[in-house]
Amino acid sequence: NKSIGIILVTCNRLQFLKQCVKAMEERISTPYKLIIINNQSMDGTTEYLEELKKNDKYEIVCHQASIFSI
Repeated sequence: NKSIGIILVTCNRLQFLKQCVKAMEERISTPYKLIIINNQSMDGTTEYLEELKKNDKYEIVCHQASIFSI
């Protein structure tokens, strides 16, 4: 059986994150593991991700320091 891994990085884009997760749930039929990296979001993303953690399909990584340098 094939499966795929998907990695999403987000920072204060809760609406887009919700749309993306919903689209994947509706359109991907292959078993998958979704890894979401939360890069210091302050817009409710953390709370949303806490709910997603209840599903084994999702792995959540939260960073207290920015993982990107500008």
